[in-house]
Amino acid sequence: MQVEFNEDGDGFWAKFDNGWTMSVQWNPRNYASVKTQEIAAWDEDDTVWWDFEAGKPVSPSSYVLGWVTSDKLGGYMNDIASITQSSTELQLIARTGDAMARYLMEPDSILLPHNPLRGLG
Repeated sequence: MQVEFNEDGDGFWAKFDNGWTMSVQWNPRNYASVKTQEIAAWDEDDTVWWDFEAGKPVSPSSYVLGWVTSDKLGGYMNDIASITQSSTELQLIARTGDAMARYLMEPDSILLPHNPLRGLG
């Protein structure tokens, strides 16, 4: 992980080995206070951002979560560091939902229910 502090010293960006970047800011210009931070995370292509509350990727950019307490920050950083899906797969999940993305990536992996009406008629 590489960390770079901003010029004002009131925030930093952490770039993880998986290509994701997480922003942590704690200044009055953000959704933060003396004891909370504003966080955001995006993939290496800046095409998918992370919805921390839902724990999934989102395609609209500039998704941030404000007023995050320090006791939750480490868990969110771990979530981002643990992402293993490719940017392509995450874009599909963000645009179509998890089940549809899995089908589009590996159509044979989804079992369709048996149609009891098949063969009648």
